[in-house]
Parts: sequence; structure tokens; C-alpha cells
Amino acid sequence: MRSSFEAGGEVAYLFDFIGLLEAGPLVGYSRYFREEGFNDVQFVPVAASVRIGLPQIFFVGMDLGYAFGLSDEMKGGFYYRPLIGYQFLKVAFVLSYSGITDDNFEVDSVNLGLELHL
Repeated sequence: MRSSFEAGGEVAYLFDFIGLLEAGPLVGYSRYFREEGFNDVQFVPVAASVRIGLPQIFFVGMDLGYAFGLSDEMKGGFYYRPLIGYQFLKVAFVLSYSGITDDNFEVDSVNLGLELHL
């Protein structure tokens, strides 16, 4: 699948374990805008999310789960997203790579975004 732009958002609830490790459930929405003449594809990822790092400074993480396809041609597949982030107060700047894969297709993107830590 060829796409030049992807937009989405995620909500996660992370539990704090021993100060350096956070883990919890995640759900989101992703839309891949395809080239003219093709329908956009949409996914709802449901995953387990893990973050390891120094609290309020720097962290690395991984989201693993399944992305449910909302398009007729894309039923869904394995979802993964390694990430790295820098937190300043309640806002984190995150760089990640996300992928959705199945036997018949693969969708991936490089992402730059913000996380709000409430």
C-alpha cells in the first residue's frame, strides 16, 4: 500500500512499576491517506504499551497488539510500535516507527508526535 501521510491518536493508561517501568493498555485510531484514485485505510490498534526510562526525562518503549481494519480491503493485522521520547513536565516529544502486518499486506510509518502525561 502506498501512502504519503498518516494521522492518528492513541490513549493509554500506564501503571507505574518501580519508578523506571510503566505498562498498560492502549487503544488508538490511524488513518493512512492514499494516493489519488485509492481509498484511504483506517485502523484501530489495541495493544499493550511499555515505557522504560528515567521519570520526567527520557524513555524508550514498545507497543504490541492487534490493529483492527475499518476498511473492506484491510481486515487487520499484528501491530507494533517501538518509540523513543523526551519528557518535559507533562509533555513528551516522541519519535516512533509503527507497523501493521498481515500475510497479505504491510503498512508502516515514521511518526513524530506529542504525548500528554496527566
